Amino acid sequence: MKKKYILFIIMVLVIFVLVSSLFIFDDKEKTITHSKKEITENVKIDDNTLNITYKDSNMIDTNLTYGNTITKEFKVSNNNDNNIIYSLKFNDSSISNEDVTYSVYESLDGSSYTELKKNESIKKDTFLIYNLIIESKKDNYFKIVFKSNKENTTTTLKGIINVSSNLTESELFIKDINNIQEKLINKIDSLNGINTKGYYIINIADLTNKTESNLFGYILIDASDISSIKYYYTVYNNKYMLYNYKYTSDIKISKNDSSKTSNIDFNSICNNYNNKITCSSFSSIPYSESGGKNAFYNNINTIIDNTKNIFVNKSNLIYVIDVTSDIENNSNIRGYIVIDNTNNNPEYYLYLTDNLFMISGYNYTKLGNIDINGTTIRSYNESAFNLSASSKKTSCNFSGFISCVDINGGLI
Repeated sequence: MKKKYILFIIMVLVIFVLVSSLFIFDDKEKTITHSKKEITENVKIDDNTLNITYKDSNMIDTNLTYGNTITKEFKVSNNNDNNIIYSLKFNDSSISNEDVTYSVYESLDGSSYTELKKNESIKKDTFLIYNLIIESKKDNYFKIVFKSNKENTTTTLKGIINVSSNLTESELFIKDINNIQEKLINKIDSLNGINTKGYYIINIADLTNKTESNLFGYILIDASDISSIKYYYTVYNNKYMLYNYKYTSDIKISKNDSSKTSNIDFNSICNNYNNKITCSSFSSIPYSESGGKNAFYNNINTIIDNTKNIFVNKSNLIYVIDVTSDIENNSNIRGYIVIDNTNNNPEYYLYLTDNLFMISGYNYTKLGNIDINGTTIRSYNESAFNLSASSKKTSCNFSGFISCVDINGGLI
């Protein structure tokens, strides 16, 4: 009996321990540990082979909230008798927004890391870094840190990190062009945008430094429509060129034709684009105190949020909100927001301008967030804007409604 009793006690204790373990939790900061799975691969570069060991694989499939990061670590080994030049790529990628950056760190001993790139913008299927050199019989260690910079949004990031051969000369040319375009956009942003219509020319020497490829030429900026600015490149090196070429993300280069590139200057760039226009130097573009397209975009989003905050517990009517008087608005944007609340599911129509840019008749509820690089934001045209937003009544009717009320419910 005693033996049975003792066995029974032991069994109860075992069951208690097992059940209790299911409910034990750490009330400190929650830490999620993923299983580590090393992946090794051999990569052929020219006639040599590099050995790569990826810690926790080379694949990324994650969701990141604002400010959060994911880090990938790996080792590149060169067992050959000669040095090898190579690059790192991000392939088969999918990125839900443009506000993801990456940083690259390298170490020769696996402990002390040097920063090679910091907070670079990442694009789909791109070279993360190139012109890397690994010496014979040596190892290179890497950390690549991806960071989400999109507020109030979860970023989806997918892709595969690969060690690859270095860029070809043509790929380097294209890469340099993309770098120049990014620097030009940053330069324009530093002026708060281009808000004076015209045609402007900049020498690419003002956008490059001595460590970059030997590129020469000019960029013509067509700002005849400040809401949709275009960039035309006449840029070349000793092998390749772009000639009066409209910049796109998918660049098609040509072999350098010296008959075209040997005599280019400021005036020829302007005439080749359109001999009926007058061009100005990029340096003549003034700084905009009030901000440009980016400011307009940001102010609109603030106005929409402020409108939503006050629009609660309203009757099933169609309202017209005056953004200069009915809501908190610290910007110079004027106009109206028409709100169809007949089904207790507010539908917002935007009629807004700052006299530089405008949005007219945009159904924010159905079409969603505004694309700053799309066609929704247009250059301000007084007659076109007044056609839809000269008064509350005009915006009401232009939205397709016969009768609307103001913020207090009074008939317009």
